[in-house]
Amino acid sequence: ANQSLVEPLSERELEVLRLVTIGRSNKEIARALSVSDNTVANHVRNILAKTGTANRTEAAAFARAQRLA
Repeated sequence: ANQSLVEPLSERELEVLRLVTIGRSNKEIARALSVSDNTVANHVRNILAKTGTANRTEAAAFARAQRLA
């Protein structure tokens, strides 16, 4: 378990976070996962809230630091 997470990330959120970490845009992530851009935006919003990060760059740094990506 990871104490720095507000609440655990879902499997899908982890997938999205990994793609964010390698620099994919929401549109690219949506295409890769066969979901809408809106769905990806919601996942990203949830990821930022759960990780306590302010933006994608911080979320990616968090993912690397926590060995999630």
